[in-house]
Amino acid sequence: MIDKNIIKKRSRQAAIISAIGFLIIILAFGFASWQLKRLNSAVAAKNKEINALDALIKNRNKDIKAKKVLIDTLISEINKLKDPRIQPKVRAVAIPGVFDSQKRQVYDFTVWVTSSQHTLNKISKVSYQFGHDTFILRNRESNDNSNGFLVSYRGWGCLSIVKIIVAYREGNNEVLYFDMCNALNW
Repeated sequence: MIDKNIIKKRSRQAAIISAIGFLIIILAFGFASWQLKRLNSAVAAKNKEINALDALIKNRNKDIKAKKVLIDTLISEINKLKDPRIQPKVRAVAIPGVFDSQKRQVYDFTVWVTSSQHTLNKISKVSYQFGHDTFILRNRESNDNSNGFLVSYRGWGCLSIVKIIVAYREGNNEVLYFDMCNALNW
């Protein structure tokens, strides 16, 4: 037979072990709850930062759009003061199946000026300044009036400002500003 004292002793041991286990579980839940609350606070703070940065980006994008409109207006006004007979032109031809490292379509771009043959004969050369960091050769020039002083490049995008310097045979220069993207309706 089993002694009653042994049963009582074992029963108390089981109760103590159960109480300790229950206490450990309560402490674990309490710690997890505290950690979760702390992490939720950190997430809320980061979300607040993200929202503030999103608002800043929206404001900057509005500023960029406003400045682009101003630039387009200024280019248009500057070009109105120039010889209206000289008009820059652009063409972009997509190269089928050719993309750059960032998966952007690659094009062959050609830029030239149009005018009467009389005006073209007065021009000795036309220089084009492609002022963007992605251009290896930023300044290109042509002295061939038979094709409108055409220059070309291969790339993925157009420029909103190309400075064009028309050099006349009698020694004076005329500067035009050309928005390739606008001319391409991009």
